[in-house]
Amino acid sequence: MAALSPQPTNGSFDKWWRMVDTTVSNSTRRGLNSLISLGAWTLWRHHNECVFNGSTPNLATALIMAGEETWLWSMAGAKIADRP
Repeated sequence: MAALSPQPTNGSFDKWWRMVDTTVSNSTRRGLNSLISLGAWTLWRHHNECVFNGSTPNLATALIMAGEETWLWSMAGAKIADRP
């Protein structure tokens, strides 16, 4: 999966996501798309906290937010990764 991570040479987020989506197997696609959506949502929320509420950009804070969001998504029935 590390080979699928975004690289500086990728032109845009949506092009990278389409490339990744066509690269992985059907059994992996759903979980991967959930993970990408969660990551984008977390970054967007953290960005808004920084812009509108004066928070300082902080990786640890963003990771905590991602963990909390993962828990909320799982409570709502989302599956972040498919399990065999």
